[in-house]
Amino acid sequence: MHLRLVLSIAAAGVIGRASAASNTTAGHTLAQWDPCQGFTFDAAGESDVPSFNAECMVFAAPLCYPGVCEAPANVNPNIEIFVKRVAATAGDAKNAPNLLLVPGGPGVSSETLESALDLLSAKLGGAVNVYLMEHRGTGRSTRLDCVASQSTTTGSPSGLQVEPSEVPACAQVLQETYGSLASFSTTSGAMDLATFISEYTNGAPTFVFGRSYGTAVIQRLMQLNPPTVTGYVLDSVMATAVAPDKKFYHSSRDTMFGEVGEQFMNLCAQDSNCAAQFKDKSLSATLHDLLAKFDSDASSTCAALVAEYTKKSPSAGLRDQLGSILNNQNLRSLIAPLVYRFNRCDPSDVPALTQFLQINTEEESRTDVNDALASKLLTNVIFFSEMWETPIPSLAELQTRFTTAGISNQAVYESLSWFCAYSKEQSAQCEEFGVGSYNANGIIYPHDQYWDKLATVPSTASVLLLAGGLDPLTPAKYTKSLFEALDTPNKELIVFDYSSHSVIASTPIGDGETTCGFNLLISYVAGNGNLNSLDKSCMAQVAGFDMALPPDTVSYLFGTNDAYGSAQAPTGQTEQITPA
Repeated sequence: MHLRLVLSIAAAGVIGRASAASNTTAGHTLAQWDPCQGFTFDAAGESDVPSFNAECMVFAAPLCYPGVCEAPANVNPNIEIFVKRVAATAGDAKNAPNLLLVPGGPGVSSETLESALDLLSAKLGGAVNVYLMEHRGTGRSTRLDCVASQSTTTGSPSGLQVEPSEVPACAQVLQETYGSLASFSTTSGAMDLATFISEYTNGAPTFVFGRSYGTAVIQRLMQLNPPTVTGYVLDSVMATAVAPDKKFYHSSRDTMFGEVGEQFMNLCAQDSNCAAQFKDKSLSATLHDLLAKFDSDASSTCAALVAEYTKKSPSAGLRDQLGSILNNQNLRSLIAPLVYRFNRCDPSDVPALTQFLQINTEEESRTDVNDALASKLLTNVIFFSEMWETPIPSLAELQTRFTTAGISNQAVYESLSWFCAYSKEQSAQCEEFGVGSYNANGIIYPHDQYWDKLATVPSTASVLLLAGGLDPLTPAKYTKSLFEALDTPNKELIVFDYSSHSVIASTPIGDGETTCGFNLLISYVAGNGNLNSLDKSCMAQVAGFDMALPPDTVSYLFGTNDAYGSAQAPTGQTEQITPA
């Protein structure tokens, strides 16, 4: 049985691409639609979904748009942008409305939304042209890498990442190849969207959908105000132009996970099965006591077990393991039995916990064939340039945020030295690392005129915002903050209380083919962006909150059908909490 434990934020693969340093576009004819497969990668038996026919195009875009940066005379002034589409089949595609999909990230390729192309086209009756653009700097859109300095390769110290020791050489390569890295900014990505809409679509009404980092790009696109765009749908929002205390910062990741983790654990009291295991002390209190116990006695049986498999301190390793499943709606209910068993740590618990740690850590470290399409370098460049607090938090502050959180994943304090190396910042917070003294420009770019500016939504457009109430990656509070800040009557916010990240993926309904999030997007486009006619009937079909675990999942991960390993554990299904 194969079970993917961690909801990946990046999908990639080995595929030919053209560098911005090249003056040719081998294998591609610019600005021409050619037949191509709908899916970039063979599912290799992991999916029953067949591929579909699509069309692909690569168009030339400026390396530097006016007002963003200036391309040095010695570099190629153009880069390639890859787009895939399913053209309208009902009537004339030249007159059909358009739907443009913007994937998440940053650093994620468009492959993550390919399955939506065919499904959306079919559900919209073939009456809409559905497009999917790959962010510049990823995949087939001039992927940002440092292969020339032997970074971002499987043989480099941190694999596809560029760690501080590799930064000086990588920075020199990037400076020689591109000049200013503002050419890969969120604004540059938004200008690619605006260029594509104006030059390569049919001029008909256009709708733009984005999720996660795609929502940040769309907020920038809204400032550019492309005239044919009549509707924006933002799913799992990174709010970038709101009050500082309501703004999304990647550097606040541990706090986000901690807050949503507490929300999730508090729901244990409303679930009879879970509540029965934590009668004397709540799930949250049990976890925090357990973490303190691990810190005080790192050599105890279960503490040592966590350290062995995670290669971290026991408390840090446990936080990270729980965080790796918090965003997965199929697996997050494992958190309660894991805390229960780690806290009890009877001899009967050790085999079950060992099996879980072995499987989960192997899944986390497994190299995905898709990783070569993503650009983890671009991920860092955008996060460090646009989504890091100023002034930057100290190492002590970041460590406190992590240890305060009962559940987290990929602790931010471990990235501080990376930020200092990339940015070359000469602050007290960075001084202790000594990683910013190299000759090339930093692997970072300055804020531009669009940063931290809220767009004015024209009267001809509407905005639909979607959020999951248990989303630790982009918590619902950020979607709410953007909704409150947008100065337009043509807006609507829909929050699914118990859904995780990406509403179009985390709101399953009875038919099993689509989700409520998908149906809302379909209704919005079919209704020409009229929020008053939005069909929200699917919301009543979304399953309520349920902490019950399928027996086969428990058996696979624990080696037993009894999640809690307790004769007192209630059997059967638990009651569902109806979503608001």
